[in-house]
Amino acid sequence: MSIFFINRYLAVVLSCAFSASAISSELDQIISADTLEFAEGYDKRLRYAPRTVVIMERDQIERSGALNVAELLERVVGIHVTRSTSDANADTYVRGISGNWLILHNGVEIERTLPDLNSLPVADIERLEVLKGSHFTIYGPSAIVGTLNIVTFSPDENETTLSARAGTLDTKEAWLRKSHTHGEYGYSAFIYHSDTDGSRQIVESDRQSDFDEQLGTSASFAPSRGYFNRQLTDARFTLELGPKLILHQYFTHRQSGVGTGVVQSIDPQGKANLTRFATDVRYSKKISQGVMDVHLTYNHEEASFDDAYFLPPGALGGLFTDGVLQSYGQTGQELTAELITRLVLGKHNVELGIGSRRGIATNDYDRRNYVVQNGSPIPVPAGPVQDYIDGDALFEREYNKSGAHILLRDQYPFTHDLALDAGLRVDYNSDYGTVVNPRLGLEWTAGQYTDITLLYGESSILPTVIQQSSNGLFTALGDRNLKPAKIRMVELAINQTITPTLALDANIFSYRQSDDIGAIPDPDSPNGSRFANLSGNEVGHGFELLLNWQPSIPWSVSAGVAFQRNTTVNSDNETAPHWQPYLESTYQTLSDWTTNISVFGVGQRDRRDGDLRADIDNYTITNVAIQSPRLFANTQVTLDIQNVFDVDAREDVATEIEYDVHIWPQRVLIGINSTF
Repeated sequence: MSIFFINRYLAVVLSCAFSASAISSELDQIISADTLEFAEGYDKRLRYAPRTVVIMERDQIERSGALNVAELLERVVGIHVTRSTSDANADTYVRGISGNWLILHNGVEIERTLPDLNSLPVADIERLEVLKGSHFTIYGPSAIVGTLNIVTFSPDENETTLSARAGTLDTKEAWLRKSHTHGEYGYSAFIYHSDTDGSRQIVESDRQSDFDEQLGTSASFAPSRGYFNRQLTDARFTLELGPKLILHQYFTHRQSGVGTGVVQSIDPQGKANLTRFATDVRYSKKISQGVMDVHLTYNHEEASFDDAYFLPPGALGGLFTDGVLQSYGQTGQELTAELITRLVLGKHNVELGIGSRRGIATNDYDRRNYVVQNGSPIPVPAGPVQDYIDGDALFEREYNKSGAHILLRDQYPFTHDLALDAGLRVDYNSDYGTVVNPRLGLEWTAGQYTDITLLYGESSILPTVIQQSSNGLFTALGDRNLKPAKIRMVELAINQTITPTLALDANIFSYRQSDDIGAIPDPDSPNGSRFANLSGNEVGHGFELLLNWQPSIPWSVSAGVAFQRNTTVNSDNETAPHWQPYLESTYQTLSDWTTNISVFGVGQRDRRDGDLRADIDNYTITNVAIQSPRLFANTQVTLDIQNVFDVDAREDVATEIEYDVHIWPQRVLIGINSTF
């Protein structure tokens, strides 16, 4: 159980207590300049890859001016980036579904805690592979909304790159990358540091503001800025020992504020911290009729949530003169082993995968100035802050978990133009037992310039530790017999090359989510409710269109729109936008100056069921990025402007934030990049 899961659990817990009424399989690599071998099937021309797989190459990433992966994903049709409800992280909706991404680094899962897309820098990304939709079957229960594979720079050339950017919102970043190769051996090293305020826009009212109005107090820090500040240090080292053996080492340290507060009460001093060390060793060997890959990964994480004001000084009518204070720390370790065999057996392209993982999490401290008394969700003052880790701790001191999976996939061409892609993944976890997820794809080349793909896939949303084992004091009573919720998605993708300079990608999808886990009344529970699998289904549908046009060699234009609609009342996905238009234009002059203009819109968002506030305002954001040619000493200058027109864009992250939360603040960055 990660510290950031605990953080969000506490957000739910204390939101109830303070209410006014009381994950991996590997994505294959680009094997040539224009051929892609990926999880959907056998080798295909990259231009005909279904648009459910989005490939962002390095030149596109550099032109975007983005700082992190969250900013890149807003450029993908069908993905919407929003704020987290309880910290400074980014959340996303993919086709209207909220949930976790499975984050892979060079095909291996490294981000074991809830990943923060704002803390994934783009500076070391050579290629970003984005899989959404029914592909989640292949990658297991961690891939609720999709899979991201971050392909870092490999030691394929002798080069050193030094870069820095700085600008508004006190944003600064600098990084160094060095690669060297000699024959079949080589290394690549990368180190990065960034610091930003994130946003300085004002949160006018919060949860404590409501309490102040009811109790006649003035404890709230609002109006105040939200605390979306973050510091990030990132490093990677890759060593290639011939064509068979590769070693990757990763290091990350990040510290951030807690956004609008863990329980939507402004907190100027709380900090979320994460330090991660990870090592991945992979061995590849050609065998008869195929290839065999072995991955061994070790991950060590130290996470903490420190000095947080759940509620400010003077909260609860003066009951807590110093505020409701909490700090929590955890250390986790995990070892993962995986064997993947790919075979060509006649016309069959078969992939067999088997993996195992074992982990342990130790809760290091639980410091607070309150206790919880049986039968009441309201915290009781307990004097000065003290450590309850060996006494009345909120969570178990130690938590062990283990799991395994088996993957079987077969791609079979019936004819030259028609192919079947069938797969089955079985996952076992010590927490929830066994889940089985099938996937089926039919791929038809309808003409020289037309590809049609029909896909069906299933994925499981697993019960959390809290949903299984809660004692019913803070939140609903847990149930060990909960079933995983299920998502079933059908989609039809069409790729049409209209002319040599004009191509259309279209996708129609429909999904059904069943056995959702929620709270229902239960008089035998200490707080009157328990977790259960809910009856009924959550149903959604939509489409995505993307038009790529190159009117001339130096000029390219992309225009797209995504529509989705979740027809279920009281759904976690109610606030997802129905419409998302997108437009991007890139032009390169004869003197190699490059200008990229991107415009994306967010429209028609519903409030949660029972929320009587006015509809959420639509917004349109315009970004501009300018790159110079290599001017002197192989040095390049960049200018990146986010939200050029300073649009007041807001997201509904919680009903307690009356006027919603600002997103996409205006930001101007000037950078310099030198390669030698």
